[in-house]
Amino acid sequence: MAVGVVGGRVSQMGNIGSEVPAYSVREVEDDPTCIVYLVRHGRTVLNANGMLRGHLDPPLDGVGLEEAEALGSEIAGFRPELILTSPLVRAMETARAIGNRCGVTPRVKEELIDRDFDRWAGRIIEEVVAEWGSVDDAPGVEPSRSVVNRARSVLDGLVGKEKRIVLVTHQAVNLGLLSSLDPQSWPNSEQIPQPTGCYNVIRYREGMWEIAEVAIMPHV
Repeated sequence: MAVGVVGGRVSQMGNIGSEVPAYSVREVEDDPTCIVYLVRHGRTVLNANGMLRGHLDPPLDGVGLEEAEALGSEIAGFRPELILTSPLVRAMETARAIGNRCGVTPRVKEELIDRDFDRWAGRIIEEVVAEWGSVDDAPGVEPSRSVVNRARSVLDGLVGKEKRIVLVTHQAVNLGLLSSLDPQSWPNSEQIPQPTGCYNVIRYREGMWEIAEVAIMPHV
């Protein structure tokens, strides 16, 4: 399936006062077939402490709950018709906050689960990088291609379904998916901004996926 991206960079203010880089395409005149709001879940204690999460299953912390509510308030204005979420608690809590505002019951999609970091889950990210050179090189970590493949299978399967769809998932999934859609702009997925509680906009039109915006922090 072809992917096309156009546009330039902008920045927006985050909901905690920090400036968050974002990416935006030019406005298109024709109506897209499908719009996907790709959400990163709210913050957890593991996020706050710089630890790998993977398949560990902590709930949202206080900040994360606020981020989830802000996402729900903003995304409700887009009137999504379908919400799909990772099965992990942090994603489901975020999806429920969005669904409550939208009047839509989230559905679990196993393929949206976080990357499997194996025994390194719960470890400080910097420590794993110092020991192995990168998280990718740590033994037992799910290959990035596997993460991308399962995320793309979900995204491509949305074509021809509802028009406005929310996917609630994780940093590793979002980074891999966005990089796969625009490898020229994002050859290194780690360079893509993706704070907790942000969302990205992806459009499908004329047989192509395009990234419309990246790392949007809801207004509060």
